[in-house]
This record gives sequence, structure tokens and C-alpha cells, in this order.
Amino acid sequence: MALRRDPELLRRLQEEVDSFLAGLRRPVLFESGVELCDLSASDWRMTVERGKLLFEAWKPGRSIARRLESVADRGRGRLRIVTRKPGSLEPSALEFRDLDAPAVSEDAPEVLGRADQVERRARFRAECLSLLANQYPGWKLERVSHRSDREHSFSAWYTRGVARRNNIAWAFLGLSDSEAPAAADSALAYALIWLDWLRGHYDSLPGLKLFLPPDAVPLAAHRATCLNPRALQIEIFEWREGQAAPRPIDLKDFGNVETRLAPCRSAKAVALRPDELCRLQPERWLESLLVRDPARIDPALSPDHVYPQVPAFSGLDRGVIDILGVRRAAFIGHSGEPIGHSRNSIGHSREPIGHSRESGNPPDASAGPRNRLAVIELKVEEHINLPLQALDYWLRVKWLHERGQFRSFGYFAGMDLASGPPLLYLVAPAFRFHSTTDAVIRYLDPGIEVIKVGLNQAWREGVKVLFRQNAL
Repeated sequence: MALRRDPELLRRLQEEVDSFLAGLRRPVLFESGVELCDLSASDWRMTVERGKLLFEAWKPGRSIARRLESVADRGRGRLRIVTRKPGSLEPSALEFRDLDAPAVSEDAPEVLGRADQVERRARFRAECLSLLANQYPGWKLERVSHRSDREHSFSAWYTRGVARRNNIAWAFLGLSDSEAPAAADSALAYALIWLDWLRGHYDSLPGLKLFLPPDAVPLAAHRATCLNPRALQIEIFEWREGQAAPRPIDLKDFGNVETRLAPCRSAKAVALRPDELCRLQPERWLESLLVRDPARIDPALSPDHVYPQVPAFSGLDRGVIDILGVRRAAFIGHSGEPIGHSRNSIGHSREPIGHSRESGNPPDASAGPRNRLAVIELKVEEHINLPLQALDYWLRVKWLHERGQFRSFGYFAGMDLASGPPLLYLVAPAFRFHSTTDAVIRYLDPGIEVIKVGLNQAWREGVKVLFRQNAL
């Protein structure tokens, strides 16, 4: 358990960081070798709050927050600090550098490491382009890059570009299996962001092709089944360096995430005291506040059927749903319709999520119980992958609900649940939604009802909802 540090030690650390930054010509923030923020072009502050030294930096469309704990090492033009991300128990290293400072001998191993990474990514880019030229002769490859672009949220993890022939074009994104696991987790999100940006520059860009190593395919494919086929055409190929030809993935084999559910535990059984949450995990702290009174998120959420930290196992993967609840049909909105009313899905070339398999039409909202399952995903800082990570839990809950598993394991006793798919709530402080969140949500199947809930920044002093809106 992390303990509050001596205020005097925190003050000294704050002074050391302040003094170091004051002497830099162009201070830049790095983490795990990746540039996070150019502090000379951003606002930032460092404050001691509740026995912790907090560093925050922000500019339009992007913000970061870290807890500073101690100095790891210091060299010419750089200061490395042991930090923790909000909600994380694992320490990480945050590095302040002077981007204009010349390299010196003590930095040689790190510089060589970055140079090796750049060379490796350049080799992957060349091989990826060679593959595309062979597979798609006659297509011109444009806007090809593997450089980071923080302004538009383009990552150096991927080789991206456009293939064009005459007036038709499609976006592509390739991932090397030598990249970090986070790159595989975020591949589809970054691909959608790239596609969305390109559509502002091309008249006809119907879709997207992803070239992913084997380990990255299942997650991206499951998520891709939740996209709107009228909004984009998506193809996924399994491919790694050295492979002569990519293997196309049939998305019909994905989307049903077989899941094992843990027996029901009461909210009290998993709750932590607020002082513990304050020191350990801000997201769990926020979760505890909302579980006590889910009406803070939506007045129609039942206070009697809310379950935090629900374990749901898929294969060897253990997922934990932040909050599982139910939105009651009895609450009436301003329009006179029940708040639980679901928008109809539009027709698709592929069967949209939530349509009746027998009739091909959306479920009749007037028939049967209309209490809707609700998956609630929480974040306290911006996260580019929030919508798609939330989809992982939504898919598991949908699979369990379709098979009547919740009743079998003691959930929602005495509650009649609608047979349709669950609602998906994305909850975060209003200014902590990533700037690309809405763009990613726009590509989701309209049968998935997404509700964004923006909270006040000072939620620790009392949760207030600044906005609640259907995101699609």
C-alpha cells in the first residue's frame, strides 16, 4: 500500500523539479521512450495534495497527470522521476528533458536504444509497403508514415497510409509484433482515428485494412464486429514480418466472446474505505461514490441492482467490469418517453447488433420488460482507447445476458430484464475525455447505445454531472 510521504520530502522534490525545469531551454516530457508533451507549448502545474506531489500538463485536446515520488537519476539535460499513473499501483519512469540539449556520453545507451527502435520501425515500414505493392498492384501508396503526430493522435507504433487507384482509396495500418502489448490493444482505435482524419482529405474513402500480427488479431476482430458497416468497410489480415502473404480474417468467426462469470458479491463486500481509495486507486474511489448512489450517473439507474468490480473470464483473460447495473423503465424523461427507451437501429448489410434474428427488425420496445442492463466504464484521466476497451466488457455482458447467466449466478434478483443488448455508459471528468473519443464512437454500430457522462473535476468533494448525452 502506498503511504503518504513526508511533506518536507515532497517539498524538496518539488523544488528540485522546479529548479531543473527553470534551467531548460525547451522542456519536454518523456515516458517509456515516448514523447508525451512539449512543456514549452503546454500549460502545467505541480502541487502537493493529500500527501502526494501531483504533476499535470495540458493543452487543447490532451492532458496528462502523474504522481511524482522520487528522483531516479539525473544527468545533463534530463531528470528521471519515479511516478505512478492515476489508478495504478505499478511505478513508472517519467523523464524531463531539454530537447535542445546535445547528447552526452552517459546518455549513449538510451540514444542507441532509441536509434535501434527507429531503425526497426523503418525496416517494418519498408516490408509492409513491399507487401502492399505486391498484393495490390496498380494502387498508389500515399501519406505513408510511422512518425508520431501528437496533434492528430497518430502513433509511431504503426505504419499508416492510403492506397489509391483513380478516385477510390482506402486507409491502411500495419503493426509489427515487436511493439509493446499496448500497441496491439490500441490498434483499432488508432486505425479509426487515422481513417476519420483522412476522410477530411479524400472524396471517397470507404474503408480500412489492418495488417496485424497473430496475437493482435482476436481483440481487434472482436471489436470490429461492433462497428457500423454503413459507416466503414473493414478488413483485417493476419501478417507478420517475413510472411509472404497476409491471411484474411473472417469477422463472422468473432463477436461472441464466450465468458465465465464469477458468483455475485454485494457492493459492500468489495468496497474500500475512502481514505484507502484516496491513496491507492482514484478510479476505485470514484467507483465507490457512484455505487452508493448510481442516480448521480443517471436517475433511472437502480440503486438496488448495482455491482462493482464484476469478474468476467474469457479464456485465460480476466476482465473486471467497473460497474454493472440496470436502468429502470419506470422513469419518464422530458419527452414523455421512458428514459430507458432505446433508439431503433438502422438497416445494415450485416445484421446489426440488437436486431431480431427471426424478423430482421429491431426488438419491439413496447413488448416485455424494458429494464435495460447497463455496463458502466469509468476513467479519471483521458484514455484514447476508452470506447473500445468498454466494448470488451459490453460484449461479455451481452454474451452472458443472452444465455441467462446473470440469474444463475445471483445477479439482478427479482428484476425483469429486457432481452436486448445492454447500455454502455462512459463516465469520466468532463475535461478528461480524449479529444478523439467522439470520432471513435461515431463508427460503432448504432444498435449499441452509448451514453457519455461528464463529471466535475472536483468529484472527490462531491460528484456532479456536467453533461449526460447519447453519443451516437
